[in-house]
Amino acid sequence: MRVTIYQEPAGAGIGGSELVVATMAAALRERHTVRILHHHQALTSARLEAFSGCELDGVELRQLPPVTAGWFPAGASVRGLRAGYRAWKAEAVRGCDLFVTSTHNLPPFCPDVPGVLYVLFPGPDRAKFWPWNAPPARGLGAVKQRVVRLLHDRMWRERFAGYPVRLADSQFSADWTQQYWGVAADVLYPPVVLPERAAAAKQNRIVVLGRFAPNKRQADLVRLFRERVVPRLPEWELVCVGSVGTSEPDRGYFEHAWAEVGGAPVRFVTDATREQLAAELAAAKLFWHATGLGIDAQADPFAVEHFGIATVEAMAAGCVPLVPDRGGQPEIVRHGADGFLCGAVSELGDRAIELAGDEPLRERLARSARARAEEFGRERFVSRFRALLRPLTGDS
Repeated sequence: MRVTIYQEPAGAGIGGSELVVATMAAALRERHTVRILHHHQALTSARLEAFSGCELDGVELRQLPPVTAGWFPAGASVRGLRAGYRAWKAEAVRGCDLFVTSTHNLPPFCPDVPGVLYVLFPGPDRAKFWPWNAPPARGLGAVKQRVVRLLHDRMWRERFAGYPVRLADSQFSADWTQQYWGVAADVLYPPVVLPERAAAAKQNRIVVLGRFAPNKRQADLVRLFRERVVPRLPEWELVCVGSVGTSEPDRGYFEHAWAEVGGAPVRFVTDATREQLAAELAAAKLFWHATGLGIDAQADPFAVEHFGIATVEAMAAGCVPLVPDRGGQPEIVRHGADGFLCGAVSELGDRAIELAGDEPLRERLARSARARAEEFGRERFVSRFRALLRPLTGDS
């Protein structure tokens, strides 16, 4: 079977969405011909293999041109409505027997082959687009408005009808997929590479993991460490591990974060190999994550962490997670059992200082975090992913 896995446009760096696509491809490549379509300028097979730890021999990577048009066929006549909707990203679906898309945005129409939808988070809220957001009309205008909306509703249902398998990366994302798109999705937590138990002794170190970007808030965490933690814990170190995108804003944010160091014991590890990442996590006692802190998750759900692969990776290495109390993080971390859910950036610092002074508590939480991480391992993802696709692939 010819399988296309479409990686929807994301940031310039490599992160969790690329890990999902690589794991899907590796899970299917032995029995099927697999290709990955993407829009990522810097993505190569070698780089994706090194980042994900997946074996991708025989998997084709093909870069598609940038997407310039939106999913909504603005200005299309009633006659051209269906063609306008179906034309968007149609090139991604051609030439395959099974189409899989990992996406934040709406999926393309998939009318001729079965599709698998994996929602990282539903980007557009349908209610904010015309004709769904149009103010009520009167008289004949109301009749026309109703007809137009019925036509668009029909196209909306047809778009998702091509995807018999619909998945989301967390219950948080699944709930918003239902609210924004009116689509029910089963939860399939992303694959996480669980490191082998390291013999290295833990050091007085806090680790931050994630691509350098404003939403990951490395600059804020470096400032927090310098101003709040170092005066209380001068022997501790902060290590930020993550990829740096090639765009000017990405480079600019990296430099901004570095400018916050100000002589504090902080290291940046960029574009780390799996071995380097494992070594840094194995040596760290605590893990900080700040995406979504200060954000109202109900008012702006896109701005919070929808799952948190980095959190699970850190927990698997015995790092105690200190993470936001919103988004998908509470699905991973059980407050007071595996780590702490925090309501503000400052609380990350307070909890770090608390745990630095209570080694028995830190060790207890670390043991629980390791055990909890096992529930999100790559093997579980692959096993369930294959089982869900079995009616479509015919694999035994």
